[in-house]
Amino acid sequence: MKVILFVDDEKLIINGLKKVFNDKQHKYIFMTSSLEALDYIKSHHVDLLCTDIVMPEMDGLELLRQVKIINSEVLRVALTSMRSTAIIRSLISENLAHLYLFKPWDEIEIKRNIFKILSMQSALYSSDTIDMLHKLESIPTLPHIYNRLTEMVIKDEPIEDIAALIEEDQSLTSIILRVANSAFYGRKTGNIPQAIMNIGLDNLKSIVLANSVFQELTEDMGMLLDMWQHATNSNKLMTAIYEKCLNKNVPSLFASAGLLHDIGKVILYHNYEDYRKILNRRKDEKISLVDLEIEELGLGHQDLGAYLLNIWDLPYAYVEVAMFHHRPIDHRIINRELVAVAHLAHYYSTKYMHDDDGIELDKKVFTILKIDEFCVESLIKHELGWRIYD
Repeated sequence: MKVILFVDDEKLIINGLKKVFNDKQHKYIFMTSSLEALDYIKSHHVDLLCTDIVMPEMDGLELLRQVKIINSEVLRVALTSMRSTAIIRSLISENLAHLYLFKPWDEIEIKRNIFKILSMQSALYSSDTIDMLHKLESIPTLPHIYNRLTEMVIKDEPIEDIAALIEEDQSLTSIILRVANSAFYGRKTGNIPQAIMNIGLDNLKSIVLANSVFQELTEDMGMLLDMWQHATNSNKLMTAIYEKCLNKNVPSLFASAGLLHDIGKVILYHNYEDYRKILNRRKDEKISLVDLEIEELGLGHQDLGAYLLNIWDLPYAYVEVAMFHHRPIDHRIINRELVAVAHLAHYYSTKYMHDDDGIELDKKVFTILKIDEFCVESLIKHELGWRIYD
């Protein structure tokens, strides 16, 4: 039975939560003191913490920080007001919460989303995933430059200092400038500080992480270059779909989700000599890569990638994109729009690079996004100049 701890100093809020969460499916604990909650988590098992942010004694931000240090496996949910922009900015910059819930809440939605994230956590730590991890020769750790960059962002260090860190790596500098000068950011620059301002610190962190992982995992740059190209094309296409078909900007925190959606493939390629054979067999037989992976390895790349992003403590939306970009209608998805766009980007960028008939498009995503197929294909052919079909 999962243990869910709710913390809010307002008794009226706690009473409201008790009315919503009154079933026998999980064990619910309700507290009005953040200090009491922290002591409880130190000595008891808790699966999910849902806390208010504005509280006396110790606020919810500090409670989330402490819990993240004490036990990073506890799911952290922030309950706050949408007007608290400074608080939300802190939550995002430090990645303190896996999920953000806003007051006043919808009773059905709050319960559904908490159950979804619990269900996702069970999937990430399934026995199949753990068995696969035991077979891996190595699991990559977060690169040093990424850890340093994250620390600098949290401390709000000057852009010039962050730029100096990036400029220590010539390859990374080149990639940052290339991304910043792409058409989707709309401003040309050869200056790293300006490039960082253009793409944003959250995107910068994702680009640094993706580039580091691709560089460090293997020296074989053949098929790996194809994977990197697919990742960058997918990310470019996600931005384009948001801007041209949905008529809005991609959420700033998730604007680089496409770079890491297939990271599980890189891990498998690095650890299994026969993975190249699996990839080639998929091309020759025009069948699902995920089905082949499960047949040969017992687990798909999307499960492994999602697990890795989760233990790296990346935003929960990145974990969902990795897990569900082949299954965009899964009932556990919270960031449904983002995953639907990722599914389209993955599908069309694969078609663009390989004309691969083994990959399937779930057309239900067009209904979710309230767009039609013509919009995306027209965008690819005319705006991006990609050929999809002969």
